[in-house]
Amino acid sequence: MDLGNGCLVEMLPYACATLPEGTILATKTTPTAQDESLGSLFKLADVALSAAESFAALNVATARQAIADGARNTKAVLSVKSAADAAQVQSALTKPSSDSAVQYSQKAYEISSDAAKELAKVFQDQFEQMNRSLRDLAQRTAHVGTTGIPGNMGPFNQVFEAANKAFENINAAVKQATENAQTMTKK
Repeated sequence: MDLGNGCLVEMLPYACATLPEGTILATKTTPTAQDESLGSLFKLADVALSAAESFAALNVATARQAIADGARNTKAVLSVKSAADAAQVQSALTKPSSDSAVQYSQKAYEISSDAAKELAKVFQDQFEQMNRSLRDLAQRTAHVGTTGIPGNMGPFNQVFEAANKAFENINAAVKQATENAQTMTKK
């Protein structure tokens, strides 16, 4: 059934727009696009909050450990009775604090890299969704176009393939850089 502006009842889940040549396109309605955007926004917020929660837990655990180490170190310093004992206590106190700093750095790096991986997944999902929407729009445009020539999809397909290839190359480079950084921090 025609709704008067060239839009058919079958197009109702979509918003209709009339192009200058009289061609009608049906695109997803704003509420659907907003739902997808909100879903992505909530995923991003969840990743950020999870990372913040992990950092807060790490900082609390580190503070507790520092207080416990400080109490133990104070007792050791107060028990010194000679210069030789003072030298032994000093050398014994230096090593654990440097080990704690290294452990803290490694854990902070793990939290950061896990959050970065999750964010990359969210952005990749958004990119794939956008790509599917654009490809769908291009195909619908070609089907309702005035020329009716299927070959019109060639330039669109080339653009999409080039964009996908560029995205894959960037993704691969980021993954390689992340793996290299992880390998270097474990050494």
